[in-house]
Amino acid sequence: MTKKLTSLALALVMCLSLYIPAFALDNSPDSNPEVRVVNHSDSITAQELQEIVSSTSAYLTLKDGTAVPVDSVVTVEDIAAPDVSPNQNSYKVTLSATASSDKIVSDSAEKNGSVTASATLELIWVDGPELDNVIKKVSGTLNVVKGTVSEATVRYGIGWVSALQWTSKDVTGKTSFSYSPNLTVQCPKADYSIVFEEAMVAMSLSVSSSVFQ
Repeated sequence: MTKKLTSLALALVMCLSLYIPAFALDNSPDSNPEVRVVNHSDSITAQELQEIVSSTSAYLTLKDGTAVPVDSVVTVEDIAAPDVSPNQNSYKVTLSATASSDKIVSDSAEKNGSVTASATLELIWVDGPELDNVIKKVSGTLNVVKGTVSEATVRYGIGWVSALQWTSKDVTGKTSFSYSPNLTVQCPKADYSIVFEEAMVAMSLSVSSSVFQ
């Protein structure tokens, strides 16, 4: 993996900065999530692995606007893509998260609606020359144990620009989805949002390829 130092260092900062949410994160001891990392890649360093883990997020947003991180597993893999040239690498990052509102109380001390669900979001991309990276696949799954989903959306696009400019797919009512956009972008990124009818606002997952630029 080549290191295009000056310009790409700036690109990495721009990508990672987009992961700072506009709402308050609840980082109290009771809300600290367990993040387990599974590394199946032979081509990334320990520092790069830590950076990509830091660029993922999985949380529940409460009705008072508080975002509570939830337990998750981040899996990083090298993959073989038949339509990729020999001098290019392909990667897959899978974020799996499980959330339950039963143990969460918002800052206003209101008990949130009972929601228990698990979801995955997977991003496959090609590390192209310079910033010509390609989103090959965006997929995911949802398993709701308790709660009623009112809306679900997956989005993907350039991590440097507003998500309003990304491709958006309505996946409401689907337990799984898969899209193969073959989209060339500078900073591949994807997110998955599940809104519940209960007092919970949403369960959200987000992944990015910024570390591999």
